[in-house]
Amino acid sequence: MSNKKKFIKDVIQQFTVKINQDEANDQLIHSLIFLGEHESYCRSYPEISDIIYHLEKDKFHILKENFALLDEITENKFAALLSNEKIAPENGKGEKIDNLLRFERHIKLSCYQRDYILSQTSDAERSARDAEKVAKKAKGKVGHIYSEFVGILAIFTAMSFTMMGSVQVLGNLFHDVKLWGKSSIGYALVIGGIYILIMYLIIMILLVGMKKLYGDDDNDYKFTPKIVRAVIEISIFMIVTGILSIWMLK
Repeated sequence: MSNKKKFIKDVIQQFTVKINQDEANDQLIHSLIFLGEHESYCRSYPEISDIIYHLEKDKFHILKENFALLDEITENKFAALLSNEKIAPENGKGEKIDNLLRFERHIKLSCYQRDYILSQTSDAERSARDAEKVAKKAKGKVGHIYSEFVGILAIFTAMSFTMMGSVQVLGNLFHDVKLWGKSSIGYALVIGGIYILIMYLIIMILLVGMKKLYGDDDNDYKFTPKIVRAVIEISIFMIVTGILSIWMLK
């Protein structure tokens, strides 16, 4: 760090603490006198901006307070110091005052620029967070749709094989029914009733599996009582009727 930047940083740091005008502030006044005598220091815009941009948040706030850059602050401590007779013996006129006013203007400009940059950064971070949330939500939906698609294919495949197997089993069961007499009809009713119960049980198992894949784990799959009762009653009726038909014909 050059001696020029080091001195400018030291001056700015003195304004990052609250200034009490009732005190002498000899060191600060001495620094301002030296600063005002060196126009090149007051025109060191890159160095001034760099120092202010890297100030800590609390120090930056106090700096703005001393330069009356806050809405609730109206007293400019820097301007008040320029009225000191050690700094402005010529009633506030001269090259020294012009240099210090030039330094003050760039301090204020750098503060405005930092506030603007921070506001833009905050907006960008907020937009980035919103975009990240949307991306995660979209990714979750895509993954959910993919898993549902795979699960549905698996379930329908299982149902297809089950139906094909059950048809083959039913054909084997009815293989011995050659003549459609009363005994054959009874035998068919018994087999049909058992077949309906077995098929409905398989369908129930598949529906419960679908519920576990896509439903809420805290809630069990709910069957319609009327349908369950009707299937059981029809199956029992067919089995009992078939058994009675076979028994009566013996």
